[in-house]
This record gives sequence, C-alpha cells and structure tokens, in this order.
Amino acid sequence: MQKFEEVKLGWGGEVFTCPPNMVWKMIQHLESAGVDIMAVAGQGGVIAKCNALSECLKFLGMKDAPDSDDVYTAVFSGEQTDIAGVMLSLQLMVIPPNIRKQAFAMSPEEAEKKAAEAEKKPVEMPEKAKAS
Repeated sequence: MQKFEEVKLGWGGEVFTCPPNMVWKMIQHLESAGVDIMAVAGQGGVIAKCNALSECLKFLGMKDAPDSDDVYTAVFSGEQTDIAGVMLSLQLMVIPPNIRKQAFAMSPEEAEKKAAEAEKKPVEMPEKAKAS
C-alpha cells in the first residue's frame, strides 16, 4: 500500500487532520460519494474540489459540514481566507507522494517531454489466456 502523508484541511476557523493511515480510506470515501478524483488531482475541477472538500470534512467528523454548494459559495465570496491552500491540499492528497516527489523534481520542460512521450507510447494490453 502506498504510504500517504498527513492531510490538514481548514474550514470555518477549524483545522481537521487526516492521519496518513486514513488518507486512503478518505479517498475511497470520496470515490464512493461520486467525487471525480481525476478532476481533483488536475488543475480544473472546481466543482469536484468543492464536492471533495465537503465530503472530506464529513469524513473527518465535522459537525454541520458544508455541502458542496456552501463550499462553492465560500470559494467565490471570499468567506474562506485560505481556500487556495485548501484546494491545493486536496489536489496533493490524491496524488501519491512518490509520484508527486518525482514530478516536483522535474523541470517544467522535462515534465512536458515525459507527458508527450506518454501520449505517443501505445498502451500494452496483456494477452488473454485462451480457454481450453
């Protein structure tokens, strides 16, 4: 199992912490709640990130956790002061640390080159065993 790092999410003046051994369970909770994990991991996906934050706060036991509409409203009203930090925490949470460290160690040019190579490389499908 991939080792995750502690995740801290702030909301409403409180900080909620997910220990490393529970991050995978929280990600599973997000997916079972219909959160688009790939949108959370990427640059876009504001709605997915709002849904993710709402579900994470529920998972972490926040009483009266905001629903995704409340999170969205707070994002654009300026109610929450560190919303960019919270959204970045969500984004980093769903990218395993070993992959994140590799990506951060690359220059932007290297990252673009690797992404272009990955797009060109055909996906190898395992051969199916023939039934006898």
